[in-house]
Amino acid sequence: MKFSVFNLVLCEYGLEEMLEHLKALGYDGIELRVRDISPDQAGKPYGPWGNNKFDCNPKWLFEHAEEVAKKIRDAGLEIPNLATYLRCDASDEAIRMAAETCAKMGVPSFRCGPLGRPGPSERFDDVLKKCVERFRAVIEICRPFGVRPLIECHPGHIAPSASAVRRICDCFAPSEIGAIHDPGNMVNEGMEEWAMTADILGPYLAHVHAKNVMLYPTYQKDDTGTFLWKGRTCRMNEGIVHWPTVLKGLAKAGYDGWISNENFSLIAPILDLLRDDLRYFRSLLGKPQPRGA
Repeated sequence: MKFSVFNLVLCEYGLEEMLEHLKALGYDGIELRVRDISPDQAGKPYGPWGNNKFDCNPKWLFEHAEEVAKKIRDAGLEIPNLATYLRCDASDEAIRMAAETCAKMGVPSFRCGPLGRPGPSERFDDVLKKCVERFRAVIEICRPFGVRPLIECHPGHIAPSASAVRRICDCFAPSEIGAIHDPGNMVNEGMEEWAMTADILGPYLAHVHAKNVMLYPTYQKDDTGTFLWKGRTCRMNEGIVHWPTVLKGLAKAGYDGWISNENFSLIAPILDLLRDDLRYFRSLLGKPQPRGA
């Protein structure tokens, strides 16, 4: 396994600072978040979901792709994936820019979400059909660049579970499309048995995101009087995701790729969390932590 960090968790650092810290901690790579910072967040304090010191927006990264890739590789790190916030129904121009940016940087894939949940007047099968047809077009746009779109198990769209992601991917070859396994996301929506999920994704499993989540009561009720619960990110070894079982499932499925840290818990200084998380994963895999990390 190789370990990277989703740079969104390092929101208070510039690129060079991030690379220096990740190398010192013993990580192998960095997964870049590619998205415009909303105007209402510009100039505000840094935070994972708000303002970021390293503003890696799509147009800027496209124009500086080779320069950024060189800085990362000169630091001894790799780029496993670009975490864009594009959906499959984004414009052809936006999809092409993402694919070409990957090609310029030597990155094999970018995250591309499916369509949202069916609306009140829509049926699931109809949305699924539209989603598959749109991914067919996305794949054709990506093909000349040798890049794959990856669908992440994520709440809020029609494929929150491994099974649902696989249902879309099965319409294409594994060389054309892939999946991002995210057990932490699946605590909130789409949870399936941890030992089985990697096997479900099968040959489409291309990348893994790592975080953990606790569920807690909001002490609020909906209009039926039913209590509502919510997920909250926590330490990697404290939540509902049982990472020892997940890792065994990944090994059974033959996965030996990247695990990208997405610890958004903010319950300790982020560098301490990243250090502890890497030690935790290495201990589960029976691998010693590099000296000095």
